[in-house]
Amino acid sequence: ESERETAYLLKSEAMKRRLLEAKERQDGISFEGACEKLGI
Repeated sequence: ESERETAYLLKSEAMKRRLLEAKERQDGISFEGACEKLGI
C-alpha cells in the first residue's frame, strides 16, 4: 500500500517538475531552473 502511494507521489512530483519546466521554458528559463537542470 505505501509503495503504491510512494509511486503515485513520485509520479505527481515528476508531473509537477515537467509542468514547471514547461512554464519556465515559456517565460525563459529562470536561473534556479537552469541550476537544477545542471545539477548544481
